[in-house]
This record gives sequence, structure tokens and C-alpha cells, in this order.
Amino acid sequence: MHTVPAYRLNFFTLTALASAVLVGGTVSAAPADSGVQNYHIPAQRLENALTELAARAHLKLLYPADWPRQQQSQALVGRYTPQQALAHLLNGTGFA
Repeated sequence: MHTVPAYRLNFFTLTALASAVLVGGTVSAAPADSGVQNYHIPAQRLENALTELAARAHLKLLYPADWPRQQQSQALVGRYTPQQALAHLLNGTGFA
């Protein structure tokens, strides 16, 4: 029987939950708008960057509490959809 390592399960759990939240989440935007927003989130602990992204994009991101603590995010500067912003923050963490 093949088992999935815990870190892989956490990644898949985060991805599934984040996708579900991003698809079902509400972003304040005009109907014709693609949800693109300006972001300026400095490089920092991933946990803090995800919290800041969620607040700015009016999203709820769910992930295990101990998952992002030791990870570092890249800076996020520019215009992104919430999905693009999340992918950018996760890039290079081993969870993207």
C-alpha cells in the first residue's frame, strides 16, 4: 500500500481548499472586471503574506495552522487576480 507523505497531503489540502475558496470567494469588483487588483506585499513569513493577501482580496484561505510557519514568501508587487497572487506567493516554497 502506498501512503502519501504528510507534507504532500498538506499541499494538496491547501491547494484544494484555496481553489475552492478562490472560486467561491467574493472579490469586490464590477461584473466586467477580472478581479485584478494592485498588491504590494513584501517578502516575509508565508503565514503573514497569506494573511495579508486574504485581507486585501477579501478571501478566506484555509490551511493547517502549522503548515506555513517556516516558509518564506516572495514579495508580491503589481496587478494580479487573487489566484495569480496566491500562486506567486507560493512560488518557490515547495507548495506551488
